[in-house]
Order: sequence, then C-alpha cells, then structure tokens
Amino acid sequence: MVTKKVIEVARGFLTKQLFLISPLFAVLVIALCIAYLSISVGAPRISVVPFFQEYEMRAILVNVLFLAGIASLSIPLLYYTLKKGWTSLLEKMFATGGGILTLFLSGILSIHLFKLVTSILLFLLVWLFDFFIALSIALTVAGVFSEETRNVLFMMYSSVAGSFLGMGIPMFSMVHILFSLCVIDLMSYRAGLLKKIADFSEGERIFVRLRYSDRESLIGLGDLIYYSMLASYSLVNFGILTAIFSTSLILLGWILTFVCTMKSEIFPGLPIPIGLGLIPIIVQLTSSFI
Repeated sequence: MVTKKVIEVARGFLTKQLFLISPLFAVLVIALCIAYLSISVGAPRISVVPFFQEYEMRAILVNVLFLAGIASLSIPLLYYTLKKGWTSLLEKMFATGGGILTLFLSGILSIHLFKLVTSILLFLLVWLFDFFIALSIALTVAGVFSEETRNVLFMMYSSVAGSFLGMGIPMFSMVHILFSLCVIDLMSYRAGLLKKIADFSEGERIFVRLRYSDRESLIGLGDLIYYSMLASYSLVNFGILTAIFSTSLILLGWILTFVCTMKSEIFPGLPIPIGLGLIPIIVQLTSSFI
C-alpha cells in the first residue's frame, strides 16, 4: 500500500534529481543542437589536434599527449592563478574566449546555412544573436552581470567549447583522450589539488553554483566542457541514438557524482559521468570489429 507520505518523499526526491540535472541537461542539449546543425548544413570539422586522420597508432598517441598534456597543465596553472588572486582575470579571459568562439562558430554555421536558406528574417536573427554575444562579452568583462546571469552565459560558452572540441577530435583519439582526462582528474583529486582550488573563496567564480533547499553544489566549467564534448562527439560520429544513450548516461553519472559529494566534501566530476557516457560508444566501436 502506497501512503501519502511515501508519495511526498518520492516526489521530493524526483524534484531534487530534476533540479540537479536540468542545468547540465540544458548544456548538453545546446551542444547537441550545435553539432546537429553543423552536420545538417555541411559545415567543415576544424581539427583541434595535430593529426585529424588516424592512419596509424602514432597519430593517436600524439593527439592524446597533446590534449592530455594541456589538460594536466591547466589544473596546477588554475591553482596558481587562484592563489595569486587573479580570479577576475581568469573569469574575463573565459568570457572573452568563450564569446569569440561562439561568434566564430556562428559565422561558420551562418555562411553554410545561408547557402541553403536565403531569408532576411534569418539574417536578422543571426545578426541579433551575434550582437547579443558581443554585448555580453563587454558586460561580463565590465563586471555588470549578476552571478545568475554569468552562470547562464558561461554554461552556454561551455556548450559551444565542448561542441567545437567534440567535432574537432577524431574518433579513436577522443576515447583515449577522455580516459586520460578521467585519470588526470582522479590524480588531481588524490593529490588534493581539487580541494585546494575549491577552498579558495574566489574560486567559486569559476564554477556554476546550483542551490536546492539547504544544499548547494558547484560544477566546474571544465567539467561542463568535457561533458558537452562527449555528447557532441557521440552525435557526430555515431548518430542520434548513440548520442541519446550517451547523454542520458552522462546525466545519470552526474547524479551519482552528486551523491558521492554528500559523503565527501569534494569529488572528481569526470570519472563517473564520462565513464558511463563512453559505454555506448565503446559498444559501437567493439561491435564494428566483430
């Protein structure tokens, strides 16, 4: 027999889970939409690694070392930046870089979209979007926006950056790069670097803050970028069905990660969501060799 109290507890639990995944869900959906639009209009994939063609294992190794090396250096560099009190500079750099990348992708997609559809209304919408992004860069650098507005913009920039990376890294290199990122995240956690970064009072400005009742959680912008990267990569290389499964598992992994943070003050954000999100991709790659 299901009592009213049990229903209320279940409803509260579901509400909490929806709260936890809704911002991340929005980030992943934006990344998937960008990737889908790129495929639809035939936009070129811009490589972000030394070798986009994986003809031999050496090319994959170089690609992994290239991006994993950058990621491994970024964590101590981030710690040093926060220690020096340069958080504001870091925030402005992310706003400027994310905004410029958004304008860059908007320009590429617009050029190919206008080849298929000629419309004054579409032109005006693109122009207004670009104007909004340019204005948001200036206002963010000026420190005008509130924390909530900044969070929304930075989540959008994370989606754009993740989608750009997901489309610019070849198939086999990506799997190895994501595994390497998880290992780096775990090593940083074990070394105490993640806790030291989170302990800085100004360090919260490089996180997206989620509040629910008397609890709050912080998601690193880097984590959002890597989640988006995996989602867009799965769509571009394996299709919509695999992307849906991968995205759903990323969201499940984030819920499990949040549960782990209840027992531990801080927990690495990549291993569980990325590990689960890679399962459909590994199944696809394995089945192609059988």
